[in-house]
Amino acid sequence: MAAFLLSILGKNRTGMVADVTRCLQAYAVNISDSSMTSLRSAFTMMMVLETPDDIDQQQFEQDLQGLEACGLSLSLKALSPEEATASTPLPNYSLSVLGCDKTGIVYPFTELLSAHGINLTDVNTRQLGGSSQPLYAMIMEMEIAADCDIAVFKQAVKQLGQDLSLDTNLHALETAAI
Repeated sequence: MAAFLLSILGKNRTGMVADVTRCLQAYAVNISDSSMTSLRSAFTMMMVLETPDDIDQQQFEQDLQGLEACGLSLSLKALSPEEATASTPLPNYSLSVLGCDKTGIVYPFTELLSAHGINLTDVNTRQLGGSSQPLYAMIMEMEIAADCDIAVFKQAVKQLGQDLSLDTNLHALETAAI
């Protein structure tokens, strides 16, 4: 089994995911992890794939490249065994940020997390409302290590929100054993 990271970008349209997964299914490729989302008129997908040992790699890559005729841009990157077996960090906290849209909201929060040694696992941002006074919403999921002083971090988040005139809410995520 070989592992790959497949990144795809295209104009959002009905059937895009079906087109890609049809190609993967034809080669018995397993999607072990994925993230897919719509960003305005674009749709993007990132998938970690596991290919069978007997796959015709050259034909598989050629068929994937054939999806470019459907208006998709693709990038396929082989993963080392270490990359392929690395565990996905599980978020244990979420930070939501809401306020008037302005340049420079994402950076100070990501810098704050970095300064506290906190690993981001997912970030979603969205501009909300009309163009005259749009709001900006950001949700960050993160993995906070047990040795991080949560009280100090919460205060720093609160202060940054106040400095930028933004509402912030940091809360622990519940985990479920599967």
